Amino acid sequence: MRPVPEVDVPTFEVDRFAWADGGRVEVIGRWYGVRGRRFFRPTLEVAGFRPLLAVLEHKPWAPLDGADWIAAFEWDGERGDLADATLAVAPDIAVELGKPSGTRSKSRFRRAAPATPAASASDTTAPTGPSPTAPAPSPASGRDPSPPGDDLRRERDAAVEARDFALRERDDAVEMRDAAIRARDEAIEARDAAMRRSSAAGRDVETAAADRTRRIEEDRDAARRAADDIRTDLVTAQRAADRLRAELEAAVRERDALRAERRALRAERDEARRERDDALARAEQGLTPGRPLGPQDAPPEVDWVYRGFALAALFLLLLLVISIVLAVF
Repeated sequence: MRPVPEVDVPTFEVDRFAWADGGRVEVIGRWYGVRGRRFFRPTLEVAGFRPLLAVLEHKPWAPLDGADWIAAFEWDGERGDLADATLAVAPDIAVELGKPSGTRSKSRFRRAAPATPAASASDTTAPTGPSPTAPAPSPASGRDPSPPGDDLRRERDAAVEARDFALRERDDAVEMRDAAIRARDEAIEARDAAMRRSSAAGRDVETAAADRTRRIEEDRDAARRAADDIRTDLVTAQRAADRLRAELEAAVRERDALRAERRALRAERDEARRERDDALARAEQGLTPGRPLGPQDAPPEVDWVYRGFALAALFLLLLLVISIVLAVF
């Protein structure tokens, strides 16, 4: 809060008077010289437009000297010229806000004038026209007294403005009362609904507990059956593994036997080749030129049929071993 200057009449220091988001007109500033006063719901009067009442979110618009003060007004329709706007907060307190400031700028002091249609205020002057409660000037002061009709009109205008403020305050109170009644009815309805839900919830809890117990028992029985099935499958798998292991060992032994037989066949083949080569060499050495070859000179025949059968058996055995290994692994 800033230091409070010494003022003898209500004065408003304008910090911001401009359009805000959502189509609102926003007034921000500080009041001075309003100690002990009571503010009504602020009204913004713009020439050529109907008066605007402040939204309730900044209520109660407390009249505290030097404290930040804000009021916002909903503007309906296209934006208008705010150059001649007047802010009224009480029947006898109204200030002309001057031109809109757009953003927060250097503060401008506005002295209050009576909130009547003919009242106006300037930046540095006191209110024009006497207050509705001010005494009439004395003839001894050297000035002519105002005509009685003007005094009556000012008093009438002040009374009308006070009545309008009172009506607006009454409407606000009625609106707040209706909102409180609606909130009370909603709370009662919510309470009754909660009680109904609580009763239904109790029954639902019992039913849910019974259903949960039944589901747990069913799940337990199903888990036991599944465990028995798994044990059976495990025993079967172990037996199958033992059988495959035995078949694999037999296949390995058969493979080793076939390999030994193959080595023996290769040794016999090599021996037969050597014998053939030796026989051919001896035959060539014992032949005379021009002598035809007889049956005794022919090389010994090799039993290729036997060897072919042996190789085919070996090949089939290898295929069997490979298929068994693939089936196991």
